[in-house]
Amino acid sequence: MSSRNNEAFVPTFSVVVCTYNRADRVGRAITSVLHQTLEDFELIVVDDGSVDGTGRVVTAIDDPRLCYVYRENGGLSAARNTGVASSSGQYVTFLDDDDEVLPRWLEMMDGALAGDDAVVTCSAYAVHVQGRVLETMSPEPLGPVYEDYRGLFLSGTFALPRHAYDAIGGFAEGLQYCQHTELALRLLPYCRASNWPVRVIEEPLLRWEARPLRERPAAAPEKVLLGMEYLLAHHHAQLSRSREALANCHAQAGVAAARLGRYPDARRQFALGARAQPRNAKHWLRLGFAMVPPLGNRVWRSRGFRHAVVRGLRRAKQRRKRATLATRR
Repeated sequence: MSSRNNEAFVPTFSVVVCTYNRADRVGRAITSVLHQTLEDFELIVVDDGSVDGTGRVVTAIDDPRLCYVYRENGGLSAARNTGVASSSGQYVTFLDDDDEVLPRWLEMMDGALAGDDAVVTCSAYAVHVQGRVLETMSPEPLGPVYEDYRGLFLSGTFALPRHAYDAIGGFAEGLQYCQHTELALRLLPYCRASNWPVRVIEEPLLRWEARPLRERPAAAPEKVLLGMEYLLAHHHAQLSRSREALANCHAQAGVAAARLGRYPDARRQFALGARAQPRNAKHWLRLGFAMVPPLGNRVWRSRGFRHAVVRGLRRAKQRRKRATLATRR
């Protein structure tokens, strides 16, 4: 463990891992970075005020590429900005403390970037908490809202030049949901204006832990609502390039408001979603549920009812798929 012993060293990559009360997991993420085939990097681990011994786990790791930074708890976005402020690399990338990168992660990103002003994005494995691979997530066409680039923006799936990160202002502090979405809404227009490419690596280079929503603090309805309201307030013109994207933001805000029992807010958001995409019956159906709060409570505040609806939709989808396959035989 180092505290920036060599001020003259300018690595190609600065890897920022932010952690909070993850003494049982952060070591695995750190080890995956330290075992990279490309060694031209520094690893900044930002401890966002842990009280469970996380600091002891990190400082026990003896590697000159590792720098430990402790700060009072201020949230993930602020911790990431602290990590970048403590870094010196040409490119910055991020990793969550419960994920792992594969050994050629930085080597492949370095080859794709080739020292240019560009952004690189890669595929990732979504894995069960016990390690089983659930699916492969790949960069996809993001549409006009994201300047028609193709990408995947999760921690560990992208890297960008440090000066670009500074130019767009880093992560929006105080935002506790959809931080990467919000960053991409500023980063990709910057890339388009600068005539930069976004280069795609098809190979999965990350094992992203897909935990259930109930185990993800960022998915709490109050955080989702604030996040969607932030996007709609700060990026409305950009979101309006796609009726579907704008309507979906309103829908997420409406569902979060309904889960909190704030039905006037839910009705307003669902109505705006229906106005943005009037031919999508789902928006009108949600608005109808929100008009009758007891029914809305069953839909959005009763876990058993929600699970039954989800199971029913899955069965219906499977039946449609079987019927389609049968017609092709």
